[in-house]
Amino acid sequence: MLLIAIDRKPYNSVDLFTRMKVVTSSKAVESVVDEALVIPIFEGVKPSKDLSKDLQKALLNKDFKAEQYEVYLSYHESFKSKRVIYVSLGKEESVTLEKIRRAYHQVQKKLNSLKIKSFSLSLPKTKLKLEEVTDAILTSILLSNYRFDKYKSDDKDKGTRFSQITVLDDNPKLKNVIDHAVIVAKGANFVRDLANENARDKTSLILEDIARKTAKENKLKITVFDEKDLKRLGMNLLLAVGAGAVTPPRLIVLEYHGNPSSKDVYSFVGKGIIFDSGGLNLKPTGSIEDMRADMTGAATVLGLLRVASQLKIKANLVGVMAVCENAISNGAYKPGDIFRSYSGKTVYIGNTDAEGRLILADALSYSIKKYKPKLTVDMATLTGAAVVAVGTKISAILGNNEKAINNIISSGKKVGENFHELPLFEDYNELMKNNLADISNISSEKFGPGTITAALFLQNFVDNQPWVHLDIAGPAFISSEYHYVGPQATGVCVRTLINFLENI
Repeated sequence: MLLIAIDRKPYNSVDLFTRMKVVTSSKAVESVVDEALVIPIFEGVKPSKDLSKDLQKALLNKDFKAEQYEVYLSYHESFKSKRVIYVSLGKEESVTLEKIRRAYHQVQKKLNSLKIKSFSLSLPKTKLKLEEVTDAILTSILLSNYRFDKYKSDDKDKGTRFSQITVLDDNPKLKNVIDHAVIVAKGANFVRDLANENARDKTSLILEDIARKTAKENKLKITVFDEKDLKRLGMNLLLAVGAGAVTPPRLIVLEYHGNPSSKDVYSFVGKGIIFDSGGLNLKPTGSIEDMRADMTGAATVLGLLRVASQLKIKANLVGVMAVCENAISNGAYKPGDIFRSYSGKTVYIGNTDAEGRLILADALSYSIKKYKPKLTVDMATLTGAAVVAVGTKISAILGNNEKAINNIISSGKKVGENFHELPLFEDYNELMKNNLADISNISSEKFGPGTITAALFLQNFVDNQPWVHLDIAGPAFISSEYHYVGPQATGVCVRTLINFLENI
């Protein structure tokens, strides 16, 4: 194979929070001195002396109607802050945490357009818990302000980095809420950095280095299996998918012991395809350009354990990252090949672009055999069929444990991430049968129920243990802004799974 020397930049995460502080203050809004003061209002607000004169006039003239998510820039004559940004949360009686998150996304956009680096937040008084409201506001602003602009040459094309956010409430309860919001948002944006990065700058070996650094910084135990280890273990599916790449595959295992008094372990397994060419079943133009993000599942596992450690989650976690590149070369695996998996089952390769389920199969089998987890959750940008079924704003969820599925869906609703359950319809197992091997990696129906059959394939490797599968192919990487996430990588599932772990 001819190797071309490439100037490979070392991985350098764009951390928006390096110098940012979030502080609290007991100051009244009138006495706050800052670049901007953000004040929430509700739809139907009447002109009064509490509002600036220009806002009163705008309301009277109906130039500003205070409709949901509407933002108004004012210069309140009685306030010391340079600017006042009013944001409408909609009708007071129908306000929700998600509506608050979406409203403060509009605030962040206004702050960025004005190049504001320091601002103060007056918290709204609602029927909701103050702690939840504060978390929603900060989460929205911190996720909204994410930009992957490290390759932008002109500063005018880059987003504004906030230096300080001041929450105008010194309730001691809010300190932990603020810390929590920052840690979780930072974890989600860490995943976004990894997914957005050039494929050549996050090879399996670079991801191994990042995982080792993350483990060291967060006191996680790490074990890395190289290609010799994988051969010894019989992880032939992972080896097969990675056979065509210049850099060898890795299985990266992280452990977090947050509850030493318990024997219960929760396992999280992620698909880490550095770049998915489709293999010899090459992806067409229009489907291949964003495949650097096909390792989002593995990145999410790494981000999740990092956040869990920083929050000191009271649970024992295992994170398994199956990492390789699905490349094309004379050594690449081929349609029609048969491989024996780590579990012992043989798999017929009906399509080399159905590679994610192959590396997950070995990783799932290993995790379940080694750790005997109380629950295994895998996550992967697995099927285009999931995008067809539920679109780009919803993750498909399947599995054999209804309680865990319902709890994850519930956690998703709380944090503003959407999941829809699809059935593990057993009759579709017929579509995965093969005359030459125990199972095929692709359905015999060309336009069949791809998300369901992919999950059914994985079910063969979980040994009837409690298991949930998250197909995040739609919302993990989106082409346009969707409220407070996107465009590109979104960091989906980090917030949901942290909430799930905090409530088990």
